[in-house]
Amino acid sequence: MDEKPETVPIPNPNETDDVYNAQIESCIHYHVEHDRSIPIPLRCNKATLDLVNGMLDCKDCISKCCRESMTLGGKSEPIALTAEEFKRCRVTLNHNQQTALDAVAVKLTYEGIDCVNIPYPCAFYRKSEGCSVYKIRPVVCRLFPVGYVQSKEMGTLVGLNPRCPGVPAVARKLFTLWRKAALKEIPNVR
Repeated sequence: MDEKPETVPIPNPNETDDVYNAQIESCIHYHVEHDRSIPIPLRCNKATLDLVNGMLDCKDCISKCCRESMTLGGKSEPIALTAEEFKRCRVTLNHNQQTALDAVAVKLTYEGIDCVNIPYPCAFYRKSEGCSVYKIRPVVCRLFPVGYVQSKEMGTLVGLNPRCPGVPAVARKLFTLWRKAALKEIPNVR
């Protein structure tokens, strides 16, 4: 049996348009198929997060990230909130919902921070209205689908979670923007 590579290379901006676009599709396909973050050659910062969130269209989404674990690699992890986020969101529920949530919530301390893990589906998700705490949603929800990946060649990069249905389209747009920026910085190209 052939060994699968850890990842496929990030598309090379110096290639022709057809080759570059084929490399983008290959990169996206590989990472979706292997349940791994899609590495985007951009820095992990607020500007990148804002850019991704501006490109992501959640209006027509099926709220997959609210209904099932988005943890990569076949794991099923709970939703991790800080204790403060949990309290802030919990008060929006009625008494029966609070009691049901308290029965499944797991309190823990992680690196000195009081946290609460809640299982999927998210207790704050409503099929009819979506996220009932959207304006005060926890950081983990605000960041999704953005994470980070380590690249031997390029250091820490943005990683997009391929379990989000909108990620492939966002990845294509980001690779195109990155290429335009890279070609301006690389002399004697085309």
